[in-house]
Amino acid sequence: MDLVVDASSNKGLEINSKKTYCMVISKDSQPLKCNLTSNGTVIEQLDSFSYLRSIITSDGRCEKEIKRCIGIAKTSFNQMSIILKDRKLSMSLKTRVLKKPKKKKFVQRRR
Repeated sequence: MDLVVDASSNKGLEINSKKTYCMVISKDSQPLKCNLTSNGTVIEQLDSFSYLRSIITSDGRCEKEIKRCIGIAKTSFNQMSIILKDRKLSMSLKTRVLKKPKKKKFVQRRR
């Protein structure tokens, strides 16, 4: 890590070690430890993080990502169920509401 810090400082860049994290991706049953330091500060190791709305985990599996997507779809459908179950609204109106593009929320979570 010190090589990266030295090379970036030569170009006028500075690494913020408080915002820097590391993760080891491995299929081993025992999680591997990564001991990185930057300017004497230990870099925190994460088990998972969110990148471009996807969850990346240290074991390389995607169960958490699949569960997250199912949860988002379930929440959206439950919000729409009031409209879908209303017998007073016509089928064409319900179809238009379902086809209307939704605004996507970008939420980035740590861990």
